[in-house]
Amino acid sequence: MSNSRNAVLEITGKAANSYYSFLSPALIGTTTLQVRKGRVVERTRKIIATRNCEILLSEIDSVEIIEDGISWLLVLGIFTVFLYGLGIIFWILYFFLKYQYLIIHSGGNAQVLCISGAGGMERAKTFMEEVLRRSEQTRQG
Repeated sequence: MSNSRNAVLEITGKAANSYYSFLSPALIGTTTLQVRKGRVVERTRKIIATRNCEILLSEIDSVEIIEDGISWLLVLGIFTVFLYGLGIIFWILYFFLKYQYLIIHSGGNAQVLCISGAGGMERAKTFMEEVLRRSEQTRQG
């Protein structure tokens, strides 16, 4: 695990959309996740929407990092496969172009961050470890 000197207490990335378990990065927008005393705070800003969400560390069920293809490429491939096989190109892109997401689950709520930038995956893993470590400490008393 990480010690307090290596702890990542804040991470920023692209905002993400979640529709029926399909994840996609928002075209414009950012999400910031912060670990504060006893809670994880999310601040998401998009073009016309904002979201402020706080989850108690004691209520966190799980934290995960997901690598997923761009879902709209899969759908576009289905609709264009009959146009001289154009859809096959979109399917190939779906399997090679991937986004990575950090997701914090708490009951029916999920905080989602699209990981971006150089070193983003390492920061996300360190942030995930810190959230889980503090969640365990909070539950133990």
